[in-house]
Amino acid sequence: MRLKLIGLLVFIVLIYGCFSGNQPLSLSQIIKQASSGQAILLDVRTQEEYEKIRAKGALHLSLSDLQSGKMPNIGRKKQVYTYCQSGVRSEKARKILVERGYISVGNIGGIGAWQKAGGQVESDSD
Repeated sequence: MRLKLIGLLVFIVLIYGCFSGNQPLSLSQIIKQASSGQAILLDVRTQEEYEKIRAKGALHLSLSDLQSGKMPNIGRKKQVYTYCQSGVRSEKARKILVERGYISVGNIGGIGAWQKAGGQVESDSD
C-alpha cells in the first residue's frame, strides 16, 4: 500500500511539472535577471580564477568553502545561479545550497557559456 501511495505521488509531481509552465530559463533570460538584480550569480571557482575573469557583479564563494560549511550571505528565497569553469563544481555547489535550504538555485555551467551568451565579464585588472 505504501509503495502504491509513493508511486502515485511521484506520478502527480511529474505530471504537475510537465504542465505547470515551469520551463527552464535560457541563458539570455538569466543574464537579464542578473542584470536587473532579480538573481544573484555565485562564482564557486578558486579566488585566483575569480580574480582573472568573472561574470560582472558575481559574488564569490569557492566550492571548497561551501563544502566546509560556509554559506553565502544571500537570502534563502533569492534566485541564485552558480557557475564555475565548466559546470562540474557549480553543480556540486548547487546541490549543497539546496541541501542547506536555498529554495531557488540553478547551475548555469561555465564562465565560457556565460560569455558566449552575451553575459558581461570583469576582472581585477579592469
